Amino acid sequence: MRGIATPGVTKRGIARPGIARLIETLGLYRAFAGASLRARMQYRASFLLGNFALILTNIVQFIYIWAVLYRFGTIHGWNFGQVTLLYALSMLSGGVFTIFFRQFVLLQQLVQSGRLDQYYTRPAGLFFQVLTSGLDLDGLGNIIAGLACLYFATITAPIHFTAARSAFLVLFVLSGAAIKAGIAVALASTSFWIVESEPLMTMVMQHLAICGWQFPISVYGRFIQYLLTFLFPYAFCNFFPAQAILGTNDFTFFHPVFAYLSPFVGVAVFCIGYVVWRVGILRYQSTGS
Repeated sequence: MRGIATPGVTKRGIARPGIARLIETLGLYRAFAGASLRARMQYRASFLLGNFALILTNIVQFIYIWAVLYRFGTIHGWNFGQVTLLYALSMLSGGVFTIFFRQFVLLQQLVQSGRLDQYYTRPAGLFFQVLTSGLDLDGLGNIIAGLACLYFATITAPIHFTAARSAFLVLFVLSGAAIKAGIAVALASTSFWIVESEPLMTMVMQHLAICGWQFPISVYGRFIQYLLTFLFPYAFCNFFPAQAILGTNDFTFFHPVFAYLSPFVGVAVFCIGYVVWRVGILRYQSTGS
């Protein structure tokens, strides 16, 4: 790739200052991501249909939530508007995750096909290349659905968004995306050991995570609550942040301070995912394909 140098290194091989390195890395990200975006937009019909399908799927799930709340009135003290906020937070963070980090879910295919070898021949970090290998714009469908649910929640909960609450909302959404990205990177990195990581990712990122997408985790037993709080902390994507926004007190046996820990958990989980990635690539062996 002519004209693209390793981020943070001059032609003489001397590391550049941190700010210059950051600027160069962001420039490279823009170049790689821009190329991926232009390639994706060559198939606009696929892009539109993909997002339409996601929006439709979210509408069906929203109707399911409405049906349950219509039948029971509340779930563990949470009314329809409050549960809608849970769902909105999950969709918004999920949309951000899908756009920027979805490509790590496909790591198994790169390892099995041997295409990951190509990344080693390029003058950029392996993690950076996978990160910029494709922007999945299907995540826009989740963001649109999440914004619609958020608007509905503000009316039915009701929620009055002050400047502080709005700032917390943005921070919680980004934190949730970081949590989902960290978990995805860690699980995807198991491809370096077991190759077939997809079943594990499906079990955690779909079957387990859905427990916290639609309803408060307080409706589940203690084991599931601990699982979604400490091992795979999806509860910090919506359950705890929602209580900070709503001012509710449904922490069961958790401390109320958990409502504000999402940013710290997001940073920690993402760092753990990256460490697992770094350890995994040391064990990577080419398939020779």
